[in-house]
Amino acid sequence: MDGDWDQVARIPFPPPGVRAMATPVTTMTFDPQQELLWTGNDYGRVTSFYGTELQRYTSFKAFSTHGDVRQILVGEKGVIALGARDIHMALRRGPPLWHLQSDEFKDLRCMNFTSKGQAEILVAGFQDKMFVIDVNKGEITKEISTEYSYQIMKKSRYICAATKDGLINMIDPVNYSVVRSWKAHSALISDMDAQHDFIVTCGFSLRQSQSYMPDSFLNVFDIKRMTSMAPIPFPAGGAFVRMHPRMSTTSIVVSQTGQLHVVDLMNPHTSNVRQINVVNSLVTMFEIAYSGEAVALADSASQIHLWGSPSKIRFVDFPQPTEFAGPEAPAPAIDWTTETPLNMVGMPYYREPLLSAWPDMVSDVGAPPPTLDPQFLSTLKATEFGLYGPNTRGLRRNQVEDTRKTDKTTVTGIQAPKFLSEKARESSKTPGQAAGAEDEVDDAAAKMGGDRKTECPPMYRNVEIKYSKFGVDDFDFGYYNRTAYSGLEIHIANSYANALLQVMHFTPLIRNLALQHTATACIVETCLLCELGFLFDMLEKAEGSICQATNLLKALSHQPQAAALCLLEEDLNGGPLPAMLQRLTRFLLDKIVEDFRITSPGVNLMLQVGPSSVSVCNLRRLTRDRPFKPPLPST
Repeated sequence: MDGDWDQVARIPFPPPGVRAMATPVTTMTFDPQQELLWTGNDYGRVTSFYGTELQRYTSFKAFSTHGDVRQILVGEKGVIALGARDIHMALRRGPPLWHLQSDEFKDLRCMNFTSKGQAEILVAGFQDKMFVIDVNKGEITKEISTEYSYQIMKKSRYICAATKDGLINMIDPVNYSVVRSWKAHSALISDMDAQHDFIVTCGFSLRQSQSYMPDSFLNVFDIKRMTSMAPIPFPAGGAFVRMHPRMSTTSIVVSQTGQLHVVDLMNPHTSNVRQINVVNSLVTMFEIAYSGEAVALADSASQIHLWGSPSKIRFVDFPQPTEFAGPEAPAPAIDWTTETPLNMVGMPYYREPLLSAWPDMVSDVGAPPPTLDPQFLSTLKATEFGLYGPNTRGLRRNQVEDTRKTDKTTVTGIQAPKFLSEKARESSKTPGQAAGAEDEVDDAAAKMGGDRKTECPPMYRNVEIKYSKFGVDDFDFGYYNRTAYSGLEIHIANSYANALLQVMHFTPLIRNLALQHTATACIVETCLLCELGFLFDMLEKAEGSICQATNLLKALSHQPQAAALCLLEEDLNGGPLPAMLQRLTRFLLDKIVEDFRITSPGVNLMLQVGPSSVSVCNLRRLTRDRPFKPPLPST
């Protein structure tokens, strides 16, 4: 220690919150590679300070619960913080690398690197297990049972661990067995350090008054010879001790009152003494930098002291550059005028929805007031507060009226079009101004879309056919159907078969055979194939107009098998419509074949209509298609 050593910096330790009280430093260590001093507090927060002025560098939360930071270990890849039940590793800039928790962690106290350099750490505490943790993966690789409760751990030739009852154990860093034990103090060990070939300790002894008193000497152990050396006297009572990182036989010891001694282990009678400026407080932490040119102390008043030679002070001999946040790019100048668009300003990065991001939905605003009948108003009596009288409007008391639907006509489907006779009269009166069918459909859909609570789209609602004095021929079916395909009317009995009849109509073989059969001299009155031919011919010639399957359905109702198979709607035992359609399909196909044989007893083309059989080989993925072979006619 040079003669110009003095206090270089003194800063208050940051409190855990803006309005929180200051808390003492729970642990402190220098960075071995950069000009940083790392500290921890009672609330699980790790804070670092940069340079000799102790400027705040980073601060991050290592543990959300489980109390204080008990030790900080700094390696090449980051900073490891130890808690009672947690181990946290983060980059020097603050982002976390991993966080380890386990039910086996009960009361962790200390940790240090093993024989594998900085790839593994050994963690111990006041519990019956030690843990080997992979620093790269953040996983427990080994659990070691132990009978000792360790509170301090240092790394030299061996892993030197101090127990809570004054014992020093030298642990083999390879197999983690205890090589040698040394009783350093009779009661407690307050601090310990191991470096090169020596272990130095300071601690407490139990007096007759059952109180702990600091020992007035340092105990030294020679690791190379495995023997204890003569104690070094320290009348002030040692509380903290560190070996000098560059002088193998030099030790620095500090008392709680701030007295600092630099002692040579080989010549203990010569020492260099300094007094730390701690007023009305006690020293609670002490650490020496890896360069040996700076020491840091913390006191009970939550102050951090940095001591060293003002001209030579540094934390490491060859420090690596510390990474800082880059300067923010200045905002570009904008020539703001009344014509400047707002997107020229830009938006910052955000994670929450902006207040200006209005949802894409329609909201109800003010509704129009209810319209009152003048005749109803004339029955009311005027008073100072308004009008009153009997309720003759047909509404119940306190019933709310939806005034948006007052002037609208309640309909269950698309609004019915005008009759053809009405259109003819209007077109004769105002030629050239008649609206087309397309405009009428759009207007009807728009009217039905006015109610936002519509459950079914207008084009899919039930269509009600209204008849005039001219009958169904006066109804404008082109209002709904603008194609060349004709539909079948549903207001007749057994109209559930309309969909099946349309399928048969668009089956070419059935349609052609039915039309061919109609042209023959068939004299059977109840021939369904004839009726199918007549219906298909009518659908072709209608070109989009509405048609009726009345004759076909009447012929179906006269079939004896139809009643037996429950194919008629009047039969209460018919069951659901899908089942009736299946039975009707089978019946019609059989009946068509039977009717076709009357006029064509030779070649039965209807029997050639059938499914093809397709077989697929799962092994070779080959497909074989077998055409349908009709059965031979019976003789």
